[in-house]
Amino acid sequence: MDRLRFGLGLAAALSFGPIAGAAIVFDTNSLAVQMIESPLFGGAPFVLSAPGTQRFTLDLEAGVANVTSDFKGTDLPDPLNPGGFLTYDLYNTPASTTGTVALNGMGTYDIVLTLLFELSITSGPLAGQTFETQQFATFAALGVPLIPFPDGTVFSDPTPPDLVVIFAKTTLPGVYNAGDPIGTSSGRTVTILNVVPEPASLAMVGLAAVVGLTALTRRRPRT
Repeated sequence: MDRLRFGLGLAAALSFGPIAGAAIVFDTNSLAVQMIESPLFGGAPFVLSAPGTQRFTLDLEAGVANVTSDFKGTDLPDPLNPGGFLTYDLYNTPASTTGTVALNGMGTYDIVLTLLFELSITSGPLAGQTFETQQFATFAALGVPLIPFPDGTVFSDPTPPDLVVIFAKTTLPGVYNAGDPIGTSSGRTVTILNVVPEPASLAMVGLAAVVGLTALTRRRPRT
């Protein structure tokens, strides 16, 4: 039984990253939520909720955290079709992926990411129109007990107000030009729904289980 536990434990550790001193890389299913207020989309505040994936790279020795996010939503109000909705991609820009990770005095982890993000419309007559932030937004999870993150871990700005201005990145003739402010974003949270082991990691866990069971069987006394 000891060999079985050792094999499973080793495989679980390796499935999410190498030993201390190297980067830990893992993917998550996550949910990004924010409140938007913009005259372009009717003026009244509304909430966007977009599921998607994230890839985290954490270097505990260097204290550096990186994330690449890819959220896809279906709830952006369509300004040309009242009552209708548009689909969109929501992601942090390639130029802003870096933050910090640190072990605090309580024995838990503080992860702070400062990111720029973009929203690109993917359906309807506005497909291809893109909006961006030019002010970094903070996404922090403080006192996280484990890495990879437990299900339900929430990243948000710990020092409200967290209002940032949204700018047009593209031009819509007669409506706005690239660089024009079109509204604000606030109340941003990203919730980790679950960590997704890579197929190779799952195979490693399975192989360890087989090896452990084989070792256990061989140790059984003959009758």
